[in-house]
Amino acid sequence: MRALEFEDPQWIGTSPGELDESALGEFRQLIDKISMMGDRKKTLEHFSRCFSRTTGTEYGNSSTEDWASSDLDRFMSLASANAPLFIATFCNACDSLHASTSGKSLLDMDRINRILVENNTGFEIVENTIVSTSVREPIPAPEPLPPELSQVEAEMKQSLEDSEKLLAEGKGRQAISELLWVLESVSTAFKGTDYQGSTIKGEYFSRIIPAMKNHGSVHRKKFNQWMMALHGHLSSPKEGGIRHGTDVVDGQDLDIHEARLFCDLIRSYINHLIAEYNRLPRSPFM
Repeated sequence: MRALEFEDPQWIGTSPGELDESALGEFRQLIDKISMMGDRKKTLEHFSRCFSRTTGTEYGNSSTEDWASSDLDRFMSLASANAPLFIATFCNACDSLHASTSGKSLLDMDRINRILVENNTGFEIVENTIVSTSVREPIPAPEPLPPELSQVEAEMKQSLEDSEKLLAEGKGRQAISELLWVLESVSTAFKGTDYQGSTIKGEYFSRIIPAMKNHGSVHRKKFNQWMMALHGHLSSPKEGGIRHGTDVVDGQDLDIHEARLFCDLIRSYINHLIAEYNRLPRSPFM
């Protein structure tokens, strides 16, 4: 693994934020698991040396395994004052440890990103770069969901959460797919409803939204038109390549930043559909 880069090079000298105790504890648990694969004392000392260099603190070999563990806790605590540097140090220490022993790295980037996301650290690793996520909050869908969707409410909430985790892990296509399922599911609440003076007769998204597109204000018509265009783009193997696979010859790559934009757009349309449903006289939200 090549050395991790920083979204902002100034983070090396000026900390943008510290790593909280919950995330620190999970990283320590990972080190304990790694230490079980070989000489525990040497492994703990290896990580201590790496974190001591990051903090500019002098380190000497520990006399016992218990002292090695205690020393590591101290160096990790000092390093946690600068979250990006801590993350880079941990990753580089994992990589160098196994490169010097087995020749293979056991560094699990997905697991590391899950720790960063689940503990709301404000940072994640995207394409070998540590980036800040503190300025970005996912666009929320209104609560609660329509009564017609109560049977799948838990699944929908899980998909919304899973989408954010997948984005944090750099898995853009899977993140988009989770939200498309929610969007399509929400659209089914309109089956048989009276929408702007017309009964919606479609059974699924690609029939329901076109039926809605021809009714309502000019703005609502345009919203639904854009929603159909987005859905069609993401369905096409030669364009978005999400719903029906990617054309192996003419398909387009999708980077994580593009995936984030698609996810935000889909969340906005989920929001729009639920707001539209809320306006229907037949079944307002409770």
